[in-house]
Amino acid sequence: MDQPTSPSEQTPTIPPHGPTTDPSRVATMFVVKLVVMALLLGFGEAYLAHIEWGMGLQTTIATVAGAIAQLFDGSIKRVGHQMLSGDTSLIVSLECTALYATALFCAATIAYPARWVDRGIGLLVGVIGVAMLNVVRLVVLALVAGWSARLFDFAHLVLMQWFLISCIAPMWLAWAIWATKRERAAVQG
Repeated sequence: MDQPTSPSEQTPTIPPHGPTTDPSRVATMFVVKLVVMALLLGFGEAYLAHIEWGMGLQTTIATVAGAIAQLFDGSIKRVGHQMLSGDTSLIVSLECTALYATALFCAATIAYPARWVDRGIGLLVGVIGVAMLNVVRLVVLALVAGWSARLFDFAHLVLMQWFLISCIAPMWLAWAIWATKRERAAVQG
């Protein structure tokens, strides 16, 4: 006599990334793609710095951050890509634009095994989200420079770097979870 089978044995489930994809292979390929893309983006940013590209981006970010910082401290001024706060001049260099953090977010989004429409949404969310977080970071640094120059180095080198990373990583993770759920829903229904 045949043994009754459970419903899960009767209906094969399809993994979210295709019928024959091993999850460890998906994870390995994600990491390999991410590392390769991050290296390429790092070389790209180094090249952009070498040719002194980005002054428009630097000035735009300094303008936005300076205007917001002035709402909190009217003595903060902006000249070109610099913000003047107290006796401190904050120069918004190419590294201060969060260009690499944005590129890394985008690299992780592109490398992640998701549908391309969801990757496009992730890229949009990442570019806008990282830009907004970076402006917050620069506003806080301008305020710290004006209020306590002694704390500026710690805030610049440690605290605000931590802030940026600790906000960007969960933002990407939230997108990846969202994209995975959408893909699973598309496969099932």
